[in-house]
Amino acid sequence: MKIALTGSTGTIGRKLRIHLEHLGHEVIPVSYRTNNQTIKKDLTISIKNESDIINKLQDVEIIIHLAGANISKPWTKKHKNEILTSRTKGTRAILNWFFQHTKKLKKVISTSAIGIYPDPSSELMTESSEFGEGFLSEVCKEWEASTEVIPTKIEVGIVRVGLVLSKEAGIYPISVLTKNIGIIPITGSKENYWSWIHIDDLIEIYTSMVEGSLTTRVYNGVAPNPVKQELYVKSVFDNNKQKRLIPLRFSPIIPAFLLKLILGERSKLTHTSQNVSSQKLLDSGFEFQFPTITKALNNLINE
Repeated sequence: MKIALTGSTGTIGRKLRIHLEHLGHEVIPVSYRTNNQTIKKDLTISIKNESDIINKLQDVEIIIHLAGANISKPWTKKHKNEILTSRTKGTRAILNWFFQHTKKLKKVISTSAIGIYPDPSSELMTESSEFGEGFLSEVCKEWEASTEVIPTKIEVGIVRVGLVLSKEAGIYPISVLTKNIGIIPITGSKENYWSWIHIDDLIEIYTSMVEGSLTTRVYNGVAPNPVKQELYVKSVFDNNKQKRLIPLRFSPIIPAFLLKLILGERSKLTHTSQNVSSQKLLDSGFEFQFPTITKALNNLINE
């Protein structure tokens, strides 16, 4: 299949592109940059520069939309606006462009996040649960609403991504780095729920929707077994396949108020607590390679 992929330079996008190409799909990375006036050799495009690319993209059958401004950067007023508009105006611009120029589009697989749900909450959240309040929830709600421009004849899937465990980025490499000196801090509370997913399982969710083994719908992109932060930290320490520089196990708790003083509103990312269900994926026949935190960490350490 010919697939247009946004967000192809991110942690998920890079790995997804390689995986899909390995399976024989043609993947065309696409970007939305109003100031980009060139077409790069890898066919990364600017939506504003149409003349030379229509022939390349008019036969696209599937769009996978991952792109959005980085939420881990400081939440200045300007960057908060970029976080929102990159996921709303950017989504609508890319989709509308394809609707005007492609002939074979059958499916759009977009992205959201479990930040759409209330946080903190220990209640088990399903895809039909009520949405939360606050900046991240509002971003996710508007992000998903931006797909409403898609014609009804086109299938629409959305993956609400949880805490992604990857060697390349995110919480895992930070944990390993501090583990080497015998310390893994707990942010907020050891009782906080982390709804995580191994990056390989996340890649397979997108792939399964592309290839049709998974119905194109809204899914929580999380593993079947969320863990409390205390158990995550213990599991990282307990994995002895990676040597530590200092044989110490110390997990200081950094309280939420201190994190807020240091990071401001962005501190929400560090002490999140959400118990999110993957039952809909399981009921749809999806099989996780890494359903438990132990299996996920063992794989990452042995990669």
